[in-house]
Amino acid sequence: MKKYIILLITLLLLTGCGAPKDTLSINGMYLGKKAPADRDHLVMDASFTYMDKDVGYDVDSEDRIEYMAFYTMSDAKGARICDLSDIKFMYHGERLITTEDIIACFGADYVPAKGERYDSFTFEDDELIATFELCDGEVINIEVSPR
Repeated sequence: MKKYIILLITLLLLTGCGAPKDTLSINGMYLGKKAPADRDHLVMDASFTYMDKDVGYDVDSEDRIEYMAFYTMSDAKGARICDLSDIKFMYHGERLITTEDIIACFGADYVPAKGERYDSFTFEDDELIATFELCDGEVINIEVSPR
């Protein structure tokens, strides 16, 4: 019995317990992942239906995540409640922490608009489309959908 437990632990360590390394994830959530069963956080007036761990998402008919979004949130006085520094944003096994990290990874063709307060760019690969919105040069919103 002891051997089976050690084998199971070794298998978990080798395969990893989080999102696949080639997947874009936000706070451990990624496209195709089975959504949490306790979807108590129904969201009104947003581009998504549910929210968990600061990530908004929609599910398909099999309860798998088919769209996810992260939006920077502020209180009525403009003080930030949640921003890029509050989430764990991963791509290909690397954590992207700053706007500079995100632009270096996803914005190969991105050229900031001069004098514009708001800007955005889109990244596409074989599996997903990710849109990044910036305000005053800082990433404030991220939307991810399948290709």
